[in-house]
Amino acid sequence: MNIKDYNIRDTMEGLDEKVEIIYKNQSLLFEYSGIARDYGKGFLMTEVEAHTLGYISKQEGLTATQLSAITLRTKGAVSMLLNKLEQKGLIERRNKGSDKKQRKIYLTAKGKQAVSIHRAYDREKMLIMLNALLQECTMDEVDHFFKVLDCRNRILKKSYKKTV
Repeated sequence: MNIKDYNIRDTMEGLDEKVEIIYKNQSLLFEYSGIARDYGKGFLMTEVEAHTLGYISKQEGLTATQLSAITLRTKGAVSMLLNKLEQKGLIERRNKGSDKKQRKIYLTAKGKQAVSIHRAYDREKMLIMLNALLQECTMDEVDHFFKVLDCRNRILKKSYKKTV
């Protein structure tokens, strides 16, 4: 099905409001992801740092270039982020032979603990969010929201790759 299959008047009605809802959501998420918070037991991190640790935990031995592709961040931004995580004692980078460009990234014991604590935090907050959503939406609507959001992410990722 395509947008042409719908009545254009119905499609255009409320389009500006939909654009504004998406923009506000993106702005809120951007601000939220940059706030340092204590995820428990003294692990003060931003959401970006915490989720980056999560990516590393799923595929230890990544290079910064690989992490850049996964996170859709520039190599420079990833390098700065990795420096922060290393200073906090959450990761370590090891050279692969004499090639410093192929440094592999690993979690430290402290980094593994931070990932575990952050995942528990995220699960707790997601349950709170789901309960709040269910005050105004049905479970089917919530499930559809996540399906649409996942689809939108795939579309945006394709679009992003074309511009990089």
